Amino acid sequence: MPDVTINVPSINTEAYFKFKEPINYYLRNKHNLNSLSMKLKVVSIVSMKDMIRNYLRDPYKEIYAPAGISEVEYKKDLLDNIPIVSFSYHDYKGVEKYILSPLNYIESISSVSNKEYINKLIVIDLNKLPKEFDTTIFFTDLADFIESRIGIRPEIKEVAVGKIELISQEEHEMRETIRTNMVTVHKTLKTQLEEANLRYDQVLQRLQVLGISLG
Repeated sequence: MPDVTINVPSINTEAYFKFKEPINYYLRNKHNLNSLSMKLKVVSIVSMKDMIRNYLRDPYKEIYAPAGISEVEYKKDLLDNIPIVSFSYHDYKGVEKYILSPLNYIESISSVSNKEYINKLIVIDLNKLPKEFDTTIFFTDLADFIESRIGIRPEIKEVAVGKIELISQEEHEMRETIRTNMVTVHKTLKTQLEEANLRYDQVLQRLQVLGISLG
């Protein structure tokens, strides 16, 4: 019988729970649940005796046997008054579901003070462009823009999706004419910044020649 390694959680606690084997294996295969990537909410804590007496539910048939835990281990937990913790969670389709676990098969619980981090992507749909069109020339500008706003240097990749569409030369030329006419900035942000700095330096030099100080 596994030892109890966590305190009894409070009702309505929302956290990431790590389960011991074989409960962990059962939840992963029966419910397709990776507990460390799915936040769970504690909805009830009940003793096995109350579960049997008041709710007419058999913990062994509902929890222990499906997870492959022997009846001997179940009876030990019953004698030791191991409580049953009920959790709710929303699956990837948004459907609310429920799972049960004896307290001694819960290995750990994340701290409520922990901050959640996750890998994020910004997806930009450019619609259909000529296959040979090179978008990599804009990567530096895009990366500089994001870094200056967020403080993180992103990794940028070009990804093509969908099937190739074949169009006539006339259609291609018309589309390219429309697209290029929509372009309003023909210099990269880096080039514009360098030119702006150059103009600023030239103004300062001119003021110095004239004996004018801005300080």
